[in-house]
Amino acid sequence: NLISYSPLDTGRQRILEAGIQLIDAIKDKETLQTISSSYQQLVNATFKQFQDEERDMLNREYRGSKNVTQEKILESGSGGRGVKIDVEDEMKQIMMQKTTTIRTIMKKQHAPTIKL
Repeated sequence: NLISYSPLDTGRQRILEAGIQLIDAIKDKETLQTISSSYQQLVNATFKQFQDEERDMLNREYRGSKNVTQEKILESGSGGRGVKIDVEDEMKQIMMQKTTTIRTIMKKQHAPTIKL
């Protein structure tokens, strides 16, 4: 029973726009506060989209990925919480990783017309 979805719906469009805003902030060498704000907007847009998709799958009684539970996902954690870190250095590393991830995502079929 296949269900068709638009490759770039409103939620994914918000993610791309937030990603572009973050990339622009990094390219323009904005302040750490501005970059952090842009990053948080990207995280929020992504989190909301994932919540919406999860809710949709539950409503449709999706049975795939039975071996992955919410508990396992939550147990995996974020990797950096509760650890003392050099915030500025960590932000630089995160920004580099996120920029690479966003560029990779944007090169995929979901955003074929966007060029960086």
